[in-house]
Amino acid sequence: MRMLNTLMVLFALQGSDPPGSAEVGMGDELPFVYTTWRTFTTADGLPDDKIRVVRVWGDKVWVGTEGGLALFKEGVWESWTSKDGLPWPSISAIDVSPKTEDVWLGTWGGGLVRFTGGRFDRFDQLNSGLAGNLVFAVLVDGDRIWAATNGGISSFDTRSGTWSLHTARRADGVERVATGLVKEDDELYAGMWCDAVYRFDGDSGQWLPVASSTTRSAEASSTAGSSSDLTLQIALADAYLYRATPTGLLRLDPAGGWEARRLGDSHSAGDLSRCLAVRDAGKEVWLGTDAGLEVLTDWKTDSRVTYRRRPDSPGCVATVSRGGRVLESRMLDSATPGAGIRCLAFQGDNVWVGTVNGLSLGVGPGGFGGPGPASRPPAHAGEVHRNDGSPLPPAPTPPPSKGGYGFSATGFVAIAALGPSSRTIALPGVDYSNPPPSNRPDILALQLAVSELNARGGYRGDARFLLITGPEGYAHYGWGTPEDDFARYSRHPDVLGIVGRLHPHNRIASAVTLLCDVPVVSAPTSPPTVDEMINPWIFRCPGNEPRQYRMILDHLVDVLGLSRIAVLRTTDSLRGTPLDLVAGYLADQKPSRAKLVAQELYDRFSTGPAGDTGTQSVGQRSSLPSGSSPHPGELGRVLGAIQNAGADVVLTWNDAATSAAIVNGMRKIGMTQVFVGSERIVRAEFTELIGKNPGTVLAAYPNRADRDRDAARFQQRFTKRFKRPPSPDAYLSYLAGRHLLLAINIAGLDRAAVRRTLERMGRDTHPEHACLESSVPVETMLAHLKARRWTFEVLRRR
Repeated sequence: MRMLNTLMVLFALQGSDPPGSAEVGMGDELPFVYTTWRTFTTADGLPDDKIRVVRVWGDKVWVGTEGGLALFKEGVWESWTSKDGLPWPSISAIDVSPKTEDVWLGTWGGGLVRFTGGRFDRFDQLNSGLAGNLVFAVLVDGDRIWAATNGGISSFDTRSGTWSLHTARRADGVERVATGLVKEDDELYAGMWCDAVYRFDGDSGQWLPVASSTTRSAEASSTAGSSSDLTLQIALADAYLYRATPTGLLRLDPAGGWEARRLGDSHSAGDLSRCLAVRDAGKEVWLGTDAGLEVLTDWKTDSRVTYRRRPDSPGCVATVSRGGRVLESRMLDSATPGAGIRCLAFQGDNVWVGTVNGLSLGVGPGGFGGPGPASRPPAHAGEVHRNDGSPLPPAPTPPPSKGGYGFSATGFVAIAALGPSSRTIALPGVDYSNPPPSNRPDILALQLAVSELNARGGYRGDARFLLITGPEGYAHYGWGTPEDDFARYSRHPDVLGIVGRLHPHNRIASAVTLLCDVPVVSAPTSPPTVDEMINPWIFRCPGNEPRQYRMILDHLVDVLGLSRIAVLRTTDSLRGTPLDLVAGYLADQKPSRAKLVAQELYDRFSTGPAGDTGTQSVGQRSSLPSGSSPHPGELGRVLGAIQNAGADVVLTWNDAATSAAIVNGMRKIGMTQVFVGSERIVRAEFTELIGKNPGTVLAAYPNRADRDRDAARFQQRFTKRFKRPPSPDAYLSYLAGRHLLLAINIAGLDRAAVRRTLERMGRDTHPEHACLESSVPVETMLAHLKARRWTFEVLRRR
């Protein structure tokens, strides 16, 4: 063990102290920290700087980028792009066959590719049994190739040439998609977006749930956050199963118990987990996030090492903490090339980190802290691997070969509309009498938004805006999967954003957008889903519901002095309400002034005995009538739990009838807590259903007077231009288009900058954001029920 004096000498040699670094106690032992990083970009031979996947195979490092495939061996880069016969440039998954050393490539939009003997063979929806062209993961299992796609899990028997389809996607089933595959000791697992983890049972040929929302412990669920069912990647180590969610990490022990760890900055803007890697039998768990690297070096003590880039320096800050307490924080001279981490892979003592701005190699040992990674066989990374501390030699590289995107809109700044121009093939199980709503926005409304902004100068007076729509007919739709457009547009060099209509059942689309890194402005009439709200690339125009609740929480805590918050949800309000953000917002913004003391759920449609809630999984559609009343016994039990928790205020997000039943139930058992509801209770129906003494009842309410006037003017302009009135939802598409175009004008020609601008526009009502009539601010108001009449007060951001 290295003692304090040795550590401080190392720190003095490695870098300088950033402000706020903490002292290390004499009894503290620091974990190993990488201090030497080398960066590779297109200048070194990579086909593209956006790295999607890294796969280490002995002395070879295969790298999948947005623009092609690369191989690093013995210090030399070799690359393949469209010019070299690669059938699809965007590589999202890689695995290698131990028997043949064939390289299997999952692509982002082009299906599955086999690279063997210098030849590429493509398998897609139209020429094979592959379920979807968006491939999240590939796994070679002997003679069988498994591919997790947006249409289901496909397996290919290389001996017989036959395909099998598993977890098939259906229109009448819960939307889920496999985002990760892993096998260890003959056990094959799939991590599911929206449905935790499944295990493949070889005897029955079925995928069986390992850990669903109904089996997860309440404590682990609470710690992992509202996105705990959204699996990004999985890993196996020492009989433990690890799952990375957007906001944290869960671990399943051999006995079936769940434990969770939340990301250190999981509720800060844009800081979401994106990838997972585990080594040393689970002693090190690495998470790549949008903000940097987070390494859990000891689960029991919650010891961590985080790496964060400094915007004013080429280096980064490495911080060591234990149980939330900072032990040491130091500035390093070298760092990963960008904060947006997308993939991780280990090679001996070294670690490869793929980002949106290039590929980094962390060289070890040689860091500060403890004894370093466990002893491993020597890695085979050519001359670049040095354990003796000698300088890294420059890597000789051939001239980089560039691959084209296949699109061109020279002279234009483009936005895209989600969805094809004509009907697609329907998924199995579609109900033609009640088809699901379309993802497609109103194209004419978008055209009007584009033409009006072009008439005022277009993009900063320098270029015209262009609206790009999907291809005609069945051009690339084998199974009717409109999220294919996301991948197509993500490779389009001129598209800076997408307008669509993401509904609660479009949960696979939410998973796809997270991996495309293209801003999406959604214009549906339904509430946002949980996975939509935690996705930093999806926005609404304006983002009203989450913003309303943030502002009303400020009022409750800062003005009314209420510090103990309880959330009450029903199964029909689970699909992505702002209530899912309450805990994180309180923890981040008001940790010393307020906290969430209870988060209760009851079944709005309960008809069985008390306590029999029949709760359904998130994403399922209820077949029961919306007017059903809550079971009084179940509601009483839930309200009693809130009362016992000592809550000051109860927040809900339900309709008028359900909210009235909750208020009446509270007052009946003597609960005097403040009741806070959504705008749906600000109506006569609610006041008629509640009793004579409802107590203090508040609601978040948007003042839409200006919006209504703007909508009337839009209807007149639309009718005049297209000689027919607009559809009922056309105005939402028009607003979404204006919102996105304005963000581009403010941010410039950079997708990440557009995303950051959209985030600010959803958070602020700055005059700049209302210019050119491109964004109609909606004030958030506090509605207060007094003497059965509503009074209103404008809430100001504090």
